[in-house]
Amino acid sequence: MSTLPGVVILLNGYPGVGKSSVAKELLKILPNSKLLEYHSLRAIIDPLIDKEKEMDRWIEMKKSLLQTILKNLSLNNKSNNHNHNHNHNQQPLIYIFTSHLCATPNRLSILHSHLFSKNLPLIHILLNCSTEINLRRLNSRSKKEEEGKKTLIDESLLYELRMEEELGRFYDFNNSNSNSNSNLKENGLLGEFEIQTDNLMLNQTAFLISEYIIESLREIGILIRLNPQTR
Repeated sequence: MSTLPGVVILLNGYPGVGKSSVAKELLKILPNSKLLEYHSLRAIIDPLIDKEKEMDRWIEMKKSLLQTILKNLSLNNKSNNHNHNHNHNQQPLIYIFTSHLCATPNRLSILHSHLFSKNLPLIHILLNCSTEINLRRLNSRSKKEEEGKKTLIDESLLYELRMEEELGRFYDFNNSNSNSNSNLKENGLLGEFEIQTDNLMLNQTAFLISEYIIESLREIGILIRLNPQTR
């Protein structure tokens, strides 16, 4: 059995699409899984740098913080292998990250910062749905946050965002350069999958993602078993 220290699952999607909810479903079914949400990184950076005034510096800070986290996780995983029993070590730690990374140059640079090494490989999941469904989910989330948590984006901004910006991808479908694709794999990209969630329940989306994860890890000799589900 391979002793891969861990794997990063990046859930990328527009605000309100359901990244956080899907991530929490994944925590229930994926063994040894942990969650780091986008707003957790912002909570560290925003008090230090004004994003509106110093966008480039804000981006660089986020990339540096992300790389530091990934490096630390990789190093800690190696040492932790000596501190857990053999059965626990048979399955790697699964780190679930959530973010909205569009195809602008700055955001693409952050996307590529998730590629740390083959020792901590990445599976990129794009969560998408129609604009109508996205707006409906955003409104539903806003109602649940009335007790004080600030909504990150309103309807008009979300609509404008979806009209102007595509989600960022590693693979460019307009440029099927085999050398470029090979380099991505060499740098640790296990796979990139897009899921249309319009007609899917949360648990259905989570199980579909888990199937992608299982298959991607199987291709490099890693076998994982989902947590047993109670009814």
